[in-house]
Amino acid sequence: MPLGGVPPGHTRQVRPSSRMLLLVVTRADLLDELAVALPESTGLVKAHLADNDGLRPHLLMADLLRMAMYTHSAGDVAVTDRSLSFVDRCLREGDDYIVNVVTIAFVEHFGGYHGDYDAFFSRWPRALRQELGR
Repeated sequence: MPLGGVPPGHTRQVRPSSRMLLLVVTRADLLDELAVALPESTGLVKAHLADNDGLRPHLLMADLLRMAMYTHSAGDVAVTDRSLSFVDRCLREGDDYIVNVVTIAFVEHFGGYHGDYDAFFSRWPRALRQELGR
C-alpha cells in the first residue's frame, strides 16, 4: 500500500474539520451572528438600530463592551462570557473590516476606561487580551 494508506485508484475521504467549516464574520452577517451567539443583545441591537438609523458596527461594538462590563459588574458571568466569546470570534474569524471594528471599538475603547477592571479583563479570551497588549 502506498504512503497515506490509500490504494491506487481510490481517493481518500476527508472529513471536514471544525476549522474547515468556519465562516468569516462580515458586516453583512454581524447582526445575525450576534443574535445567535448572544440573544440577550436583542434590546441593545434594537436601540442601536433606532438611534443610528441603521447599523454602525463601531458603535455597536462599543455598546457590546459596555454591556459586557455591566453584566460582569452585575454578576451575570454567563452573559459576560458569551459576549466576550462573540467578540473574540469576530477578532479571530472576522474579515478585515470586522477585525478593525473589534480592535478599535472594543479593545482600544476598553483601554480608555479608568478604574479597577482587572476581574473583567481576566475573563477575556487570550486573543482579545493579546490584542490589547499590542
